[in-house]
Amino acid sequence: MNRKLKNLILAVLLCVAAVPVFAVEEYVSLVYKEIDVAFANRSDEILDKILQKYQGDDYYFLMENYSMKKVRRLIIINDYEFAMNADLVIIDNNLDNIEAVELYATITDAYEMQKTLDRLAEEKRRAEEVRLVNLKEEQRGTAAKQYNAVTTSTGNTVYVTGKDGGQLTYNGLNYGLGVVPGFVMNSSINEENNLKAATAGMALDFGYYTILKKTNIGGDLGIQAGIPLTGQDQSIFVDASIAGKVAFRDFMDKLFLRAGVAIEGSLKGESNSSLFNQDVQNAFFTPLLGFKFQEIPLGKMAVSAGVDWFAAHLWTPGLNAAGKVDLSMNIPFGVTDKVILDFIIGARDIVFLKNTGLENRTNFVIALGGRNVK
Repeated sequence: MNRKLKNLILAVLLCVAAVPVFAVEEYVSLVYKEIDVAFANRSDEILDKILQKYQGDDYYFLMENYSMKKVRRLIIINDYEFAMNADLVIIDNNLDNIEAVELYATITDAYEMQKTLDRLAEEKRRAEEVRLVNLKEEQRGTAAKQYNAVTTSTGNTVYVTGKDGGQLTYNGLNYGLGVVPGFVMNSSINEENNLKAATAGMALDFGYYTILKKTNIGGDLGIQAGIPLTGQDQSIFVDASIAGKVAFRDFMDKLFLRAGVAIEGSLKGESNSSLFNQDVQNAFFTPLLGFKFQEIPLGKMAVSAGVDWFAAHLWTPGLNAAGKVDLSMNIPFGVTDKVILDFIIGARDIVFLKNTGLENRTNFVIALGGRNVK
């Protein structure tokens, strides 16, 4: 019986002794949570208030050690700035904490080393940027020395041909197909042969050039045919030419000099009442000389204009002079990677100065066409 009583008394004493231990653990755990909040918010002010509040507590050393443990974790993730601030708070609240002082020195050394590494990395990054810029300028300078440059209609510079050779790196191409309504006016000395007639026809134009070292060189092909819109006339007027062209890049790369051959005039029908049988210029074969401004940029549009002289008037009886003026505008309505699609409008005027009077043929061009992208 006495033995049972002794065991009961011992159990009671152990329970009473355990209560303060558990109370202490729960109490310190609450302070740990407050410290966690301070570090989560990166607030050395909150941490300072916590440590000041419990500075005289019997278990302050536990709170202090827990705070230093949190500081060491900051060092692992390279958060040196807040680690130093938090460690200073620990030192300020306990100047006798030698371990915290040594830890601060360690953090300072690591922080300075990290700043040095960051500075070197930044200097390396900037040096690489400068190197790339210099390399780009060097390549641009090399391109300018080795290649000829072309300014496109958008104002960009494209290097196209080697200056030390004649390699072809860009070809200009333009084409169009459309209708050519117009009229013929023949003012004759014999008023009975005066003529005014509306006409209509079709036109096909094709142009090509390629860039060489000093020149742009290529050719043009144009075919136009029409008929009068009066009565049963079977006459056909023609305007067909093929010409080579060249532009000197050092002078003006858009101004082409042209030389070729053409067929101009009227092919008369079988009808004796044909309008074009009334003192209208018969078709003739002729050399031609001329010039043409090709695709002069006008905003997004391009304007072309040219003049041709027909040399056959020098040996054709009754014909004193002959020539043609051509003006057109390309209005883009679609662009692909390689082609600009154009709506083309323009006018052409062919003049024959004859012994019997002046014959003037005017046609208006309405066409669809395209150009290759520069």
